[in-house]
Amino acid sequence: MTTNELNIILIIANLSLAVGTFLMAFYTRKSAQEMNLTRKESNKAHVIIHFKHRGPIIHLVVKNIGKTPAKNVTIRSDPQIKNSRGRTFNSLLEGVIPSFPPGFEITTFFDISNAYFNKHNSVKKYNVTINFINIYNEEIEEEYVLDLGYLQDTSYLTSESDDFETSLYNIKEELKKINNKLSK
Repeated sequence: MTTNELNIILIIANLSLAVGTFLMAFYTRKSAQEMNLTRKESNKAHVIIHFKHRGPIIHLVVKNIGKTPAKNVTIRSDPQIKNSRGRTFNSLLEGVIPSFPPGFEITTFFDISNAYFNKHNSVKKYNVTINFINIYNEEIEEEYVLDLGYLQDTSYLTSESDDFETSLYNIKEELKKINNKLSK
């Protein structure tokens, strides 16, 4: 083997090593980026909103199911969320919640299903947008569709141990009927 042939083999070997080093650096960087993204995803705040029902009682729930706090949380709804009495939940849906720690939950009584559907037969879906700032100071926007339509034709078997709120509502409705009869 001549010196030129040996030099050509060494040049090819060095080029192969250089290409291998470049590929190794490229895939190492890509792997580091994926690990960084996975770390961010697993440590992010995740603020959700939904309706929760137990029997005919409907509650509106906002919760941070993530692992880190959310800052400056705002919630907007289209159309505006209203219950059968016209309550709009402005303090929750119009303001800014400065800090929403992980696991924190706000649950508020929303309505009783039959009262809601008697008043709002056409409005069953709400498009809700939640904005907040995560621990990386990134603004996050999450969109939800809250759909009450599945409750519209649902019937409930009740017992004497019905929820206190349901009992009060039923008493109120009966008193309204009696008052209307007495007024005539």
